[in-house]
Amino acid sequence: WVSVEALEGTTPLDVEVHAGDFLAFLTRDYFPACAHRVLRPDGRSGRLSMPMLVRLRPEHELDTRRYDEGGRIAHLVEVQGVRCAELGKLFDVRGKRLLEEHRAAVAAEAERRERARAYREAVRTGARPLTPDSESD
Repeated sequence: WVSVEALEGTTPLDVEVHAGDFLAFLTRDYFPACAHRVLRPDGRSGRLSMPMLVRLRPEHELDTRRYDEGGRIAHLVEVQGVRCAELGKLFDVRGKRLLEEHRAAVAAEAERRERARAYREAVRTGARPLTPDSESD
């Protein structure tokens, strides 16, 4: 996690913007959707938080061609004639896939930590010698 207020060069007038799934999709994750958390300020400075969620009309048809008429923006997805309601279904599937990938990574890290803990305990108790030959296990 990053403390935005602690970053070098920030001022009380700076604005922090979090991109969501829609912008991440349209820019091929050039602007990735972010996971974030908000903590209460430490008392030295205040914070004003104003969530602004933009929802498109489900019947609206998206057309990104006018934003890249020459086809020069490599990270912009070309979309035409797709209803926003259909994109919502796509984001639901993408979100579920990303959540499953995150959960798998968390489980793998927990398993790695448990193996490391068990190895350290075995070395500490003498059940396993700490030698160069034994490190490959």
